[in-house]
Amino acid sequence: MKSQWIAAVVVLAVFVGRTADATDGEVRVQDRNRCRGHATVLATLEGHGSENRTMPDGSIKSRPMWIPTVAIDGSLAVSGDMGGVIKVWSVHSDTAELVASAKEHAGGIMGLWMQGTTVVSGSQDKTIKVWTLRRSGGADGNALTAEVARTLTGHTDGVNGVSVWKGTLASGSTDGTVRLWNFETGEAIATLKGHTAAVNNVRIRGDVVVSASDDKSVRVWSVSKQASTHTFADAHSNFAFGVALHRRTAITASFDRTLKVWNLATRKFQYYLDADIGFKLAVDVDGDALVAARGPTNDAKVYTFQDAATGWRCRALLKGGENTEGHTHSVMSAAISGDKVITAGKDGVVKIWHVPLADPSPHSEL
Repeated sequence: MKSQWIAAVVVLAVFVGRTADATDGEVRVQDRNRCRGHATVLATLEGHGSENRTMPDGSIKSRPMWIPTVAIDGSLAVSGDMGGVIKVWSVHSDTAELVASAKEHAGGIMGLWMQGTTVVSGSQDKTIKVWTLRRSGGADGNALTAEVARTLTGHTDGVNGVSVWKGTLASGSTDGTVRLWNFETGEAIATLKGHTAAVNNVRIRGDVVVSASDDKSVRVWSVSKQASTHTFADAHSNFAFGVALHRRTAITASFDRTLKVWNLATRKFQYYLDADIGFKLAVDVDGDALVAARGPTNDAKVYTFQDAATGWRCRALLKGGENTEGHTHSVMSAAISGDKVITAGKDGVVKIWHVPLADPSPHSEL
């Protein structure tokens, strides 16, 4: 479950491998990960503050507030922390600023989804909240208020992932279930059972829901049938954490340090996208661009989809360098919208990045 990786001691290991690509020819994992561009930090946002933790010896230690989840859509982004606080950021061409903050959850926020001025959050308090962002009408013209439109209850343990497609909301929980809800009314539609451990994330598109679990499997569900249609059993050798959908594939991120691509039409494993150092904790797709949070390596990678034969190739590594200040601790979450990426994690800060998605000059390849 996500609470396990939050408390985990990070151990780095190296994994080297080859795999078949979409044309059944061999391709090196490192070839997919040879980044061809550069990312720039537009803003480093520190509004989540810190928290006091009681140590085993009874002493109190302050540390940055961990931020397990983020989302972004156009000019607005949101982040959720372990204190149950949601913060809303306005993203500009060259910077970002805080425009709203709210605390309605009684536990850490583990999953976020947003579209326009609508936000959905899943929390360790076992609830899902649907939020509406509104202009506050105050002196600050950019200020917003985050108002809870409705609260969904039914899970018997923490909610780790939320996703919406048109009128249906899907959620995954530490209680081991995937639930479907009427997004407009909040009414429960179905409880999907099959996982034998915590469900860490879900994605929905059309009639398809894909879930990633601590039982190491990835399950595919039908909304209309309200049942599982396929299980990638032992999809990973450790907890499966993140999942994203792209065309007819699912991309999954795992504690086993890999990103894997699965063909939902053929129901087969397609190829490794990444098998490098560090746990893969989150993955998000927007169009033909993908971002993956890489945990203890304190970074994230952005990939772009080339074509069916070539698949994904790394566009940029989001990491501190000569001209860029990156994260100083594990990156727990990442999301992408257009050429903007939001990342956050254990250092308690949110970063907004600009990633050029167009092909760079041939001489700029790393």
